[in-house]
Amino acid sequence: MGDLSNIEVGFLSAIPPLLGVIGTIVVSRSSDRTGDRKFHLAAVYLLAAIAMLGSAYVASPVLAFVFLCIVGFSLNAGNPLFWSINASLLTGAAGAASIAMVNTLAQFGGLIGPWCIGLIKDSTGSFSWALVGIAGFLLVASAIAATMRVKPRETELAGAIPSSVTH
Repeated sequence: MGDLSNIEVGFLSAIPPLLGVIGTIVVSRSSDRTGDRKFHLAAVYLLAAIAMLGSAYVASPVLAFVFLCIVGFSLNAGNPLFWSINASLLTGAAGAASIAMVNTLAQFGGLIGPWCIGLIKDSTGSFSWALVGIAGFLLVASAIAATMRVKPRETELAGAIPSSVTH
């Protein structure tokens, strides 16, 4: 992208999160209309993985930025889906504990991730392998999202007390 001023870099760095806001609205609406959470989540993680790989291997900085904008769109679009699935699986104290565990793991990721990326960049001289590694984790997340069970089985529901009885 050449020599950019600080203000130009600032404006450009705002584009991926702004696209993430749009992605959050568009994907959440689609998910609400269809009632599907897990395949929407798997799709946005898969799209993010493909775009991350694209950003790692293109020679053009402009095209790499476009791919990173797609990553911003996709990852932000997945956040409300992730949390709604979490809330639908566990409630009460178990739900609170699961939120705490996810946040704790995310904090470790925020601490260790940049260090690992720097280590990879220093050892290879490029960010490409770090981006490939992130894409690999996104592919795993997509596979987990696509294959997880988000609704209780009918046999589990058979012994449940109807909600009208409990209120």
